[in-house]
Amino acid sequence: METRKDWTTFKKKNSIPDDAVKGVFYGSSLDKCAKVVNAGKDHDAILTAVNEFRTVHKRYSTGLGKDVQKKAKTFLDKVTKSLDSAEKEAFKGALKGGKGSVVNMDKGDDTIDKATRSISDKRKFGDDAPLSRKGQKDEEFDKKGFDGKSTLPSKADFSKAGKEPIILLAHGSPIGKPGSGKVLASKFADKSPDDIVKFLTKSLPHAYHGVVYLDGCYTGAGNSPGNFAKKVYDGLVKKGYYYLQIKGNLGQAATVDGKEFVVPSELDDKYEELKKERDKLEKDLAKERKQYEDAREQIMEKAMALRRKLRKLDKEATEYKQLKGQVEALDKGLDSVVKLEEQNKKLATMKVRFEFVKDTIKKDLQIEALTMTVGPERLPPR
Repeated sequence: METRKDWTTFKKKNSIPDDAVKGVFYGSSLDKCAKVVNAGKDHDAILTAVNEFRTVHKRYSTGLGKDVQKKAKTFLDKVTKSLDSAEKEAFKGALKGGKGSVVNMDKGDDTIDKATRSISDKRKFGDDAPLSRKGQKDEEFDKKGFDGKSTLPSKADFSKAGKEPIILLAHGSPIGKPGSGKVLASKFADKSPDDIVKFLTKSLPHAYHGVVYLDGCYTGAGNSPGNFAKKVYDGLVKKGYYYLQIKGNLGQAATVDGKEFVVPSELDDKYEELKKERDKLEKDLAKERKQYEDAREQIMEKAMALRRKLRKLDKEATEYKQLKGQVEALDKGLDSVVKLEEQNKKLATMKVRFEFVKDTIKKDLQIEALTMTVGPERLPPR
């Protein structure tokens, strides 16, 4: 890669002033990047250096006056090509790939434990596939899963992740008035955005270009600067992670068969109201049905006892005929109980309302994959 010495020589030859763009120290920034790139050893360090310098390079290239821009174009174009080449080579060397992760950040919590099992057993990589260029498809990747494997924070190792999803499961701690649409997650697994950044960067390679899913309530809700997922993303970019994406949920989340169903935060009040109504209806239905269930149980017990006796008697015996008549009467009684239950208008009304409320929660309020994703700063090199 071109060095500061090359730049100094070129400037002198082409009469380019030292402070052509105020506040941009191109020479020293180039020197810092070139030393790392030309050493060619640490792939992660090269990617960080290249992407940090790109910002300076762009500011300098676009900030020059037209006349100076023409003079500097040849050198600046060469640097751009060098940056692209260094990035591509470092990316190849850094990539190991092949291992996604499901991390239970709230081990011992029944809800999170069940969600972790569901995700690790049934979720596919394609559900959290990273952004790609137009026309790029990886159907084999999309079909892969986590093979029922999950881990704990203390054992999490992301060093072999290329573009495979990293899913962190935990409760999000909401702040704000439910139903206002302004509810945010203040913490995730009782951790701040900075804590999550520290946790990920312990082993995550800078070449990682997949999706980190903060799978908890409200992790993607709200605008910046309060958005939890965006705070985590910004923290990672500052640490030199330019290719990854961070995903969060836009409200309360529930895991079903490896899928996430999310209630929009502005509908929290309605969701809670319907949940309470659903739970009350479920209890009222059980109470109303009990009289019929008890009656059926008593009749069936008597009928079974009589049938056991019948099996021991001669069909021509008088007692057999009497008992058979009693069994037939009990069967008619059972039919009558069923009819009485069907004719109970109060019960029928509650059933209809219960199904309506249940369907409204499931179909209208819990929306599959209602998430937000932020990033990446750059797509991986071709």
